[in-house]
Amino acid sequence: MTEKTKAKKVVVLGAGFGGLYTALRLDKILGKASPAEITLVDWNHYHLFTPLLHEALSGVIHPSLILTPIRRILHGKRINFVRARIEAIDLEAKTVSLNETVVPYDILVIGLGSVTAFYGLDAVREKALQLKTAEDIDRLHRHVINRFEAAIEETDPSRRKQLLTFAVVGGGCTGVETVSEVHEFVSYLREEQYADLEPSEVRTALIETQDRVLPQMDRTLSRASVRRMQKLGIDVMLNTRVAGYEDGNLLFAGAREPLPVDTVVWTAGVRVN
Repeated sequence: MTEKTKAKKVVVLGAGFGGLYTALRLDKILGKASPAEITLVDWNHYHLFTPLLHEALSGVIHPSLILTPIRRILHGKRINFVRARIEAIDLEAKTVSLNETVVPYDILVIGLGSVTAFYGLDAVREKALQLKTAEDIDRLHRHVINRFEAAIEETDPSRRKQLLTFAVVGGGCTGVETVSEVHEFVSYLREEQYADLEPSEVRTALIETQDRVLPQMDRTLSRASVRRMQKLGIDVMLNTRVAGYEDGNLLFAGAREPLPVDTVVWTAGVRVN
């Protein structure tokens, strides 16, 4: 087989929406007669339906319902799935180093998504929880329950208030949806399992650096969203820029007083993986 006619090796990194649907579309366009080889690589064995991640947080749906095995999706396709961690890409040699092997490619598709951006706030990064994976849901659930358990035994009112304050930083679509689900979860948790705690002791807050939430949308919708959250009992803090985290307090730029809080969920931006 000559250089021109040999099978092209297409390697797709990442089985999120971009990578997975690229591989599926290529498989459909090329057809079964094509000699091209398509390899899809991801560390997880499942595809996560991220738009419903927040609903899994509050328990509206079970987390398993937003996880679909990748091999099930690829059943009957010519796509080879490799579950591995991607260690490095060598553009000159046209290879991808995985945790156990090296995969050559002719065409490389990078669909590794994004990671959370903390804008140099290292103390916040160390403290904050994220909501990007199924594991993050479990981690946040355990964290919240542990805060309630600690609050039940706490006799210091200021420390108890700190334990029962849940802050979400970032007022974009993800932040608004997350704080609503966090609020629903902690409200239900208090009512069902921690009735000795007064409703007024549990606080959820949304913190946004701009003068409105949902800045990418119409201001009418932004105002309606704020009114809706406030009606639910969510404290919406606009024009508030996070500057750090120290001694159990979320610090802000300017003259605003620090917020004593033990739970910080960060949804204030992403960067390229």
